[in-house]
Amino acid sequence: MQTTDHAPIIAIAMLAARADGVVDSAEQRAVDAVAARLGHPDVERFAQQISAGQLRVQDLAPALSDKEARRSA
Repeated sequence: MQTTDHAPIIAIAMLAARADGVVDSAEQRAVDAVAARLGHPDVERFAQQISAGQLRVQDLAPALSDKEARRSA
């Protein structure tokens, strides 16, 4: 996994948490843990882009560098 994978992984985690239309506290803690582990500061920007429909899994997944990154996502 490369550092360039961090942003797409965090965004995919956020999309997964919102998949059912509700982000509960357990899902939010999981997203926060991923963001803290990977150290990417743009979580607020991702949330805005996801809400606006600008980030989609099918656009983010191809950006992942390898199997390890895809597994992490």
